[in-house]
Amino acid sequence: MDVRAGNNRAASHDPWRAARWRRQGYDRLYVHADSGISIGWYDLDTGDLHAVEPSFIEPLTAFVRHWLDSEEARAIGPLPPPHAPATHVVVQPRRGRRPAGRPRGGDA
Repeated sequence: MDVRAGNNRAASHDPWRAARWRRQGYDRLYVHADSGISIGWYDLDTGDLHAVEPSFIEPLTAFVRHWLDSEEARAIGPLPPPHAPATHVVVQPRRGRRPAGRPRGGDA
């Protein structure tokens, strides 16, 4: 699905794309800009909506609502409306990865 992001710092003129991911007991719709910027995800089981940045929540919600009207979503069956998660999820870097700008080892 291709949808324009609107006025958004991530990709004001960049279409957003959705990809369904079903693994490890999760069923999610991941949304990213064509430029590769991750926007967030929608949990197809719970309706939880997770934006990578707070400024993405409104356009992400609109995008997911639009996607829910697509043939792909209708083929899945009834899905919950997108909403803020009941608990806050903090996305941590993968193990072994350093935050940008941090040197390896020591206090350097």
